[in-house]
Amino acid sequence: MPVTLHPAHTPAALAQDKRKHPATRLREARILQWLIADGYSAAEIAGFAQLPEARVKESLSLLALPAEGQQAMEDGKLRVGLALAIAQLAPANQQVMVTRWLAGGFRDDVHALRYVRTVRRDEAGL
Repeated sequence: MPVTLHPAHTPAALAQDKRKHPATRLREARILQWLIADGYSAAEIAGFAQLPEARVKESLSLLALPAEGQQAMEDGKLRVGLALAIAQLAPANQQVMVTRWLAGGFRDDVHALRYVRTVRRDEAGL
């Protein structure tokens, strides 16, 4: 079984980067993805990044959003809470939600979140 060696300075570098450049949730997710690819578990990352493990997993889920959704987050057009909810949907429904959100198809975040919950129930067959 291959062994992955991680540089001892990685956790310190991450902490320093967080202080220098406050991360948006999407930037945070990309950093976390790099650490996951480097062999760290979500629990290990949570420990040295001083984040709850649930936050690590939530942030990583944002990377499942379609490119338009990620761009909308970067542009400030899609808030984190709604983006996290959309990220829990199947990819085709994510695309539909992001497209509809960007086209102004919802009154506000609350309306969109209700719709996401309905779609999730449909996906679950409830």
